Amino acid sequence: MTRIRAEFDADMAPKKQPSSFETEENRFPIPCSVCGKDFYFDLETKNEIARVWKASGENPFVCDDCEADLEEAAFRNTTP
Repeated sequence: MTRIRAEFDADMAPKKQPSSFETEENRFPIPCSVCGKDFYFDLETKNEIARVWKASGENPFVCDDCEADLEEAAFRNTTP
């Protein structure tokens, strides 16, 4: 069975990550909902976050540092 290269390299596609500074691709600032620090996103991701934000009324974006802190706090609260 012949497979196309994209099937092998699908996990190699770069993930769209926010940056802490403005770049040519990441030009749209969105604040972290926990710490309030601005992170910059590409237009597609900014539109998706804005759509969810408008529908729910809450900012869904949490930066990696705050997410790690929240997970650690949750872990501490669940362990005896």
